[in-house]
Amino acid sequence: SITDDLLRAIEDNDAVAVDIGALKISDEYTFKHSVDVATMSMIVARKYGLDDKQVYEIGIAGLLHDIGKSKVPNEILNKAARLTDEEFAIMKQHSVYGYRILQSKEDLSMEIKLGVLQHHEKMNSHGYPLGFPSDKITSYAKILTVTDIYDALVTERPYKSAFSQRDAVEMIMSMTEELDITAMKSFLESI
Repeated sequence: SITDDLLRAIEDNDAVAVDIGALKISDEYTFKHSVDVATMSMIVARKYGLDDKQVYEIGIAGLLHDIGKSKVPNEILNKAARLTDEEFAIMKQHSVYGYRILQSKEDLSMEIKLGVLQHHEKMNSHGYPLGFPSDKITSYAKILTVTDIYDALVTERPYKSAFSQRDAVEMIMSMTEELDITAMKSFLESI
């Protein structure tokens, strides 16, 4: 059912198909990560209590959450070592770039666009790009944040080894000040 929803989200929206295609050319890891985050977010959104339309939309938001990375230079995006402070500042702009890419797309809801913009915001206002407090962060972003972190933790990258699923879950459980408790609980019940 989740796979059907995800496929329908991709097939029904030409704008999504074009953007995903551009992202795949830009960075294979980001493409796979985006599909993984979309799928997990849809599952978590069901547990969270979102309706069918919202589950569908969070799938689109998950697919597009890192579309702004297509505007980040490849030497930063694919760097095999730790990023410098300057490079990390550029990388942190990817959610703003993504929001700007999607801003003019009238077939995408504001909730989808805000999910893309806010997927690195934290409940303690220490996220980025805007340091929003928890009451200004959309439910889509709260769910995307949890699944984005989990997928990043369990995936091997040139600059880091993958954590085991168990260790990744424990790390997420320790982030109670940063992650939305309801989204975290929905994630843990889904995993």
